[in-house]
Amino acid sequence: MEHNIQDIIDATVDGEPVRVQAAFDHLIGQKIMDSLEARKREIAATMFQGDEVEVENTEVQDAEDQDTESA
Repeated sequence: MEHNIQDIIDATVDGEPVRVQAAFDHLIGQKIMDSLEARKREIAATMFQGDEVEVENTEVQDAEDQDTESA
């Protein structure tokens, strides 16, 4: 069943917390899936173009910084 913001409002007004939770979970799940799909497309578009995608990994960066400082 598709849910929208109006479903959350209606269920809240009707005092039905289970319907509120179901509608909220559905909407948040859709937002997460849409965001993940957009990110996958973004990564796929740049994957084989020779461009490096910056990945946040502070442990690797810290280790590299320490190696260059000791040299």
